[in-house]
Amino acid sequence: MNMKSDNFRWCSFLLLGTMVLSLYPALGKGESSIYDALSDDHTEHYVTPTVDPSRVYFGEHFDDLFEHNDVEKRWIKSKASKEDATEDVAKYDGEWKIEQPIRIILSGDYGLVLKSKAKHAAIASHLLLNRPFVFQDKPFILQYEVTLQEGQECGGSYIKLLSDGNNTKDLKQVSKYFTSGIIAAITHL
Repeated sequence: MNMKSDNFRWCSFLLLGTMVLSLYPALGKGESSIYDALSDDHTEHYVTPTVDPSRVYFGEHFDDLFEHNDVEKRWIKSKASKEDATEDVAKYDGEWKIEQPIRIILSGDYGLVLKSKAKHAAIASHLLLNRPFVFQDKPFILQYEVTLQEGQECGGSYIKLLSDGNNTKDLKQVSKYFTSGIIAAITHL
């Protein structure tokens, strides 16, 4: 092992620990955890965490959206078209649904699922309380999970932090986004 590799591992471990600790105050005190007690069938059940909106800028659990599959309650589907493609493939017309993954990890845990294969799709949401994050005194920590339902043929999963005032209905691959000072934890399941 070389010194650079050891330093990288140590920094990665420290970064992960810092992210976990920074989320603790937002979850509240004495509340149930995301993992409820094991049931008789040994399936872990999802329990919605209690989050103080004044301490976080965005948190989406999809709990109140899945019953009516109301994606557009808080999410805005892009109506943009790719500029460098023929008309039949230029549209962002992928179909989004709220549902459990094919391979259930936590019973009752719903998420945003892209249902269309080989289609462009983009979707956006505003920060809580529509208050912009100001990059001054505190770090911006971003975490999301991606579950590839049936593998991946082409494309990928991306998050863009947009500037205040961007038209989310025009979100596309060339939309301007902000990356300075962002730390992201990405879990592929």
